[in-house]
Amino acid sequence: MKKLAILFVFLSCISFAQVESATPDNPFYQPPDFFYDMLNFFAPDTHNTRLDIYIQIPFSKIKFIKAGDQFRADYNVSVSVYDENRLKLITEKSWSEKVQLADFSLTNSKVNYNLSLKSFLLKPAKYVVRINIEDMESRKIFNSEGEILVRTFDQNVAVSDLIMVSGESQKNGNLKLIPNVSRNVANIKTGIPVYYEIFSASDRKIKIDYKVLDNKGNELYNDQKEEEIKAGNNQMLYTYDFKDIGLGDYVMTVGVFSEDGSQRIITTKQFYSKWIGVPNTVKDLEKAVDQMVYLATPSEIDYIHEGKDYQEKLERFVEFWRKKDPTPQSAENELFAEYYRRIDYANRNFKQMLEGWRSDMGMVYITLGAPNNVERHPFEYNSKPYEVWEYYDINRRFTFVDITGFGDYRLINPFFGEYQYR
Repeated sequence: MKKLAILFVFLSCISFAQVESATPDNPFYQPPDFFYDMLNFFAPDTHNTRLDIYIQIPFSKIKFIKAGDQFRADYNVSVSVYDENRLKLITEKSWSEKVQLADFSLTNSKVNYNLSLKSFLLKPAKYVVRINIEDMESRKIFNSEGEILVRTFDQNVAVSDLIMVSGESQKNGNLKLIPNVSRNVANIKTGIPVYYEIFSASDRKIKIDYKVLDNKGNELYNDQKEEEIKAGNNQMLYTYDFKDIGLGDYVMTVGVFSEDGSQRIITTKQFYSKWIGVPNTVKDLEKAVDQMVYLATPSEIDYIHEGKDYQEKLERFVEFWRKKDPTPQSAENELFAEYYRRIDYANRNFKQMLEGWRSDMGMVYITLGAPNNVERHPFEYNSKPYEVWEYYDINRRFTFVDITGFGDYRLINPFFGEYQYR
């Protein structure tokens, strides 16, 4: 097996009542100021575990200044490891990072970044890790805190944590890997590569089960391999052949089994598929396009669905909403966020025989927003339960009647196409 190594580089491309609840404070996916990942690895000739901490900060978060024909940024990083009660400082490392770019356009990039790594030898236990970054030019400070269980590797077979890989290259005959610290796979089209290590006390045959689950635990991918591993540390590289990934949250698992199936070790990794500028409530692209029916024309919806692959469909979807942006000079697209907030609200509150966004109440709510007044009549004598929604600014009342008695409210007065999305 080829020797594997991690390569750190600067990437240069990549009654009187309102129906609704309050608008979420943060409707869009907003990436953090910086990304970090903490991973357990076997440390030979020691009773400790090696904890690797990767820190990735986008160029857009640090300030560059002109330095000759280059643009330079400097920032300081400190990583502090505390006991699980946050009372005792176990260890700490501080260092400086310098970034030099020749292309000014990269200095504001959100997708290009600087990447660094520090390793700690720690006894197996639960710790709290605090990361602080200070930009030396702007004096801005970014910080984050996370808990980590440092695991033991004294078993006959032990598996490290998983590193997601964003790229690789060859150098001096060795395979060099670039970690995907953000764990965002929205732009990945060729599968999801991961690196991990298996420690074994002896030569043996094992079975490895690779899975991907959605956030509800549904299995989306499964693959099995048989491997012969050597005594000591074994470096493993595998690519999940999982493509055209829908927007949302996922978990990948690696299950290592002894040949007779008596021993089992499973390690997991959360990852995401999220696009900056797309509302958090959008998880299923095909359905999100169908849900545009109250705002888009049939030909506009068909155009998105007819994209040759998931990537093109997503790009057409985002472009449609970009053209609708009422404030293109701002970072957020308020119309985009509000439309899918209403979709989400309708699904949670108006679910009847159909999904909430397809119901009559959903249609009116998504198109016109929350009514100014709601009259509820659940127990009228000689009358089925009904609700009346009033919209003062268009001088209209809409009456919904529970036809079946099971909460299936139907609109009894016409809702014609003259009502535009508001």
